[in-house]
Amino acid sequence: MKLLDRIVILLLNLTLLFSAILVPALSFAKSDAYYRRAFERTGMYASIGADGKTYYRVVYCINGDPEVYALFTDKQLDEIALHIVSYMRGERESFELYMDNVYTNEGTLDGVRLFGDAAIAHMADVRSLVNAAEVFAALLCALLPLLLIYVIARRKAVGRIILRYTLIFYLALLSFAVLFVILTALLKQGESTFIQALWHNIHYLFFPFQPEKVAGSFFDDALTYILRLDLFMGAVYRILGIVAITLFLFLWLALWLRRCAKRK
Repeated sequence: MKLLDRIVILLLNLTLLFSAILVPALSFAKSDAYYRRAFERTGMYASIGADGKTYYRVVYCINGDPEVYALFTDKQLDEIALHIVSYMRGERESFELYMDNVYTNEGTLDGVRLFGDAAIAHMADVRSLVNAAEVFAALLCALLPLLLIYVIARRKAVGRIILRYTLIFYLALLSFAVLFVILTALLKQGESTFIQALWHNIHYLFFPFQPEKVAGSFFDDALTYILRLDLFMGAVYRILGIVAITLFLFLWLALWLRRCAKRK
């Protein structure tokens, strides 16, 4: 039973950590309200300048063409957000999107194809990844109560070792993260910055043994100018907050279990 206790503790830590990350991340990915808030926070929506004029964020690489850029109204940006989440929800077969009355450097045009082939292919990979994450998250949520029941039922035995193995789990995780960062810095090639190299290597965690998909994740397109990195930082901060709260509650549980183990 001692070996099983240790396995359960490690599984419980793994389940809690990934549940705290995946559940909110998946909810953000399929919420057009989140995108609208992020557009407002990052200045994607039009703004009124001190001179009383309306200013729009320029979106380059329309249809993947670096020579074409466009200015979108707030309503059009909301339509794009709805299109993205509808695709992620599986309500659309293709990520391809055409829009009318788009103001571009070539004039106001109808039937403008917003996203290029690289963006469309990339989003198909992202949707597959999200679907797999949903299945994994569902399994974790089903496993979590079973692990908690086991831990509570064997609280005296588990309480003696739960803090130690929790520290081992997070120390191993931290060691992996530090090693990953160090290797990225040492093996960085070309003129890319450290952040670019790190972002590139992280994609190998999402698409292991699929270098063609990793290579296809980096492109210039209207999509990359709309879904910029700073747009996702709000979600990152919220998820980190949820992880911190989850870890705090788990440590409180671990301390309670240790007290139970000390009682005669």
